[in-house]
Amino acid sequence: MGKLTVATCPKCREVLLGIDLSKMFSSNNPEKGLQILKSIVTETPCDPTVHYNIGLVYSKLHRYEEAIESYKKAIDYNTEIPEVYLYLGIAYGYLGKYEDSISALEKAKQLIPNDEKILCSLAIEYCKSGKLEEGIVIFKDALKINPNNTSILGCLGEAYYEAGNDKDAIIVYKQIVEREPNNAKAHYSLGVSYISVHNLESAREEYDILKNIDEDLAKDLIDNIEPKEIGLKLSRQLKESIESIPGLLSIIENEGKGMVSLKDIDKKKLIRELTILTYVGRRLAIQLMQKKGGGRDENKRREICNSLDNYSSQFLENSPEFNDLVDQRGEQYFQLLQSHNEGISNGDWKKFFEALQFKFEQFCLGGGDEEDRIIILGRFTSTMPLMMLANQYWSDGFIETVKLLKTQEPL
Repeated sequence: MGKLTVATCPKCREVLLGIDLSKMFSSNNPEKGLQILKSIVTETPCDPTVHYNIGLVYSKLHRYEEAIESYKKAIDYNTEIPEVYLYLGIAYGYLGKYEDSISALEKAKQLIPNDEKILCSLAIEYCKSGKLEEGIVIFKDALKINPNNTSILGCLGEAYYEAGNDKDAIIVYKQIVEREPNNAKAHYSLGVSYISVHNLESAREEYDILKNIDEDLAKDLIDNIEPKEIGLKLSRQLKESIESIPGLLSIIENEGKGMVSLKDIDKKKLIRELTILTYVGRRLAIQLMQKKGGGRDENKRREICNSLDNYSSQFLENSPEFNDLVDQRGEQYFQLLQSHNEGISNGDWKKFFEALQFKFEQFCLGGGDEEDRIIILGRFTSTMPLMMLANQYWSDGFIETVKLLKTQEPL
């Protein structure tokens, strides 16, 4: 906040010199100061400094529209006071009027090109307006004036992070914690940046440091780390399951000794359906997990699902057809699970697995109607391995995921 200055008008100066404005301004009663300044301005309405001081008090009171009017009046009487443009720009920024804010701050910069506070305020407004690259450039200019200002470094790191430049954000936050080892916000931001580049081990290290500095920020950081760790572990299990499918199919065909056969099955389609089955199983397990007492944490489950999706996208098929099929199957399996919810809640999975296997057979063999069930199940040599596979991959995808989640913090 700006420092109250003495008016340029001799009469105003005489009045103001008898008042401890700085004390009045920093007190818990800025309204009193506003009354005094208003009484002064009625006697000398053309003094820009009084209007500027009134604007500062309005800003202190978060009455930014009125503050802006006062700053504008100050400019009407003197267009060359950089502090007026500075706080005019800041007031516009609080109202979300970023173009006006940037315009005022650019004028302040013209009047004092190398003022650290003006540059930093201008960079912040550029970033708030979505012009991150412009903001980054100006933050760097401010650091040339004062390279040791860790507050500006922190703003630069945040701008890098928001721009998706996580590597440079990490470099900046590392510089801050080297200079200020107990800077909790910097450790937190460094941890979050590590998460963005999937370096969860380093993020954990920042958590270990942070929990001895700021417990609240540490808790928030670990709440961001754990869903990513779970998602990463689940995606690794998913990848192993998917990679095992062709080998398992070969075992079924080669060691079945004529008792089982997949000759009537489209292998490509079967592998795709098995991939979806285990992937959807993992997602549903996450979505349906409940903490003790029946409470649910939607945000954490959503974060784990997002993390699983993010890591899995690196090896899952990426095509509109596959993505549409995943959504379709996800809804179908979810409805199936919901329809057997009562039995599952009581620990009885048998009927659900029977229904699941039948549904899976329909997807693989092309059956779509309930009437086809007898015909499909009659093709014993083809359907038996499908039943085995559906059971195995659902168990891997759903039940194993439930076990993993139960070993973590309750969702």
